[in-house]
Formats: sequence, structure tokens, C-alpha cells
Amino acid sequence: MAAPEALRLVVVVAQGAASRSRSVIADWFVAQARRHTDFAVEVIDLADHEVPASLHRDSGLESLVPLLEVADAFVFITAEYNHGYPGGLKNFIDAYRHEWWGKVAAFVSYGGRSGGLRAVEQLRQVIVEQHMVSIRDSLSFDTARHPAEAAFPLDPSTAEAAAALLDQLSWWASALRSQRAQSPYKP
Repeated sequence: MAAPEALRLVVVVAQGAASRSRSVIADWFVAQARRHTDFAVEVIDLADHEVPASLHRDSGLESLVPLLEVADAFVFITAEYNHGYPGGLKNFIDAYRHEWWGKVAAFVSYGGRSGGLRAVEQLRQVIVEQHMVSIRDSLSFDTARHPAEAAFPLDPSTAEAAAALLDQLSWWASALRSQRAQSPYKP
């Protein structure tokens, strides 16, 4: 029997203030995802794209349509600012429609004492509105107590938590890929 095609995972690194925390966390998570044998991983760093201030995507975002259309799963990496996520991430999500439908998302967040969890709770509402499934588990990093300059990851259990998140993401991505192949999702 032929091996199944790898699940296509797109990691979206939220636009926001450039920081060492952002790059260390994003680089670490992408490395974890690339070690997971179920996934072929692509990264979209919103700092590399001009995200519009409106719901209209420009030609720069139009070029991402093929990547988003074939993706099976997404991980959004975001900071928390003022109890929310960066506006550029909201505009990026809103710039697309059917590319999200019937797919699964997970979250990696960082920020002050909450580790970005308030941003994730808001993102879950947006993801559901885009007809996506959000897995329960997420990863969060308290950058107030543990600045990025410290050894990362701080605890070996962090890699175990990332592996568990990726296992859940794989299960949902595989199930939803199969269902989309049988019956394309239409809201």
C-alpha cells in the first residue's frame, strides 16, 4: 500500500512588532513541526507581506491563494497586545474566504503573564466564523517571566506539548482532508 501524501501545514507568523521572542518562538515551533512526520510545512511570515488595512487583498496576498487552498491545517503564531492579537493578523484572515473552509487550526501564542491566551480566545471566534475547526490545545509562552534571551525551550515538557498539539492537528487535518475529498465543504 502506498504511503499517504503528507498533510500540508501552513504556519502563519503574525505581523507585529519585531521581537526576539517572536523569532525564537516561531523558529522553535517550525522546527518542531518539521520533525513531525505527518506534515509538509510551509511558513507565511506576515512581516514579509504587505497586509492591507481593509478586507481587500492586494496582489501580494493574492499570490498566497494557491498555498492556502491546498493547505490541510494551519498554525497561527501570535503575540498578545492589549489583551488581543495584532490587527494585521485579523486583516490577513479576513482577506480570504473559501481557502479556510473545512480546515483545522491551532495556536501558538506569547505575551505577558497570560502567555497570549486572551489573543487565542479571540482568534478562536474568528476561526469558527471562517468555517474552520479549532483544536482545543494550544501552546503559550509567558515572555514577561521568561524572556527570549533565556534558554529556549525552558522546559523539556514544552517539546512534548508541541508534539501532542501536532498529533491532534494531524488527526483533524487527516479527517477533514478525507471529508473534503468526499464532499467539498460549502457553508
